[in-house]
Amino acid sequence: MPSLLFAFPHFFSEPAKVGFAYETLSGHLERGVSEFYFEEREGEIFFVIHTYSEPAHWLSRLGGGIFSLPYQRWCTRQALRHVKQRFHRDNRNV
Repeated sequence: MPSLLFAFPHFFSEPAKVGFAYETLSGHLERGVSEFYFEEREGEIFFVIHTYSEPAHWLSRLGGGIFSLPYQRWCTRQALRHVKQRFHRDNRNV
């Protein structure tokens, strides 16, 4: 049975971008990378979620449209909800 594992996050800090990324490990149902970061563009700050994935197992190829896309949408909503909560908790005066 394929595992449901992902690699520990890789943290990065660049002049205009700070955040983290992780990728799936061998044996995961899907192969992919997810990045979560804040980026400054023309004096404004943006929160970016960038993901890429593709089926890595016949089960995910068979049911990808049925399970993968709704699961990816759910994960994105959860990430945005969490960031919003943390932002409001840490920036009560904004």
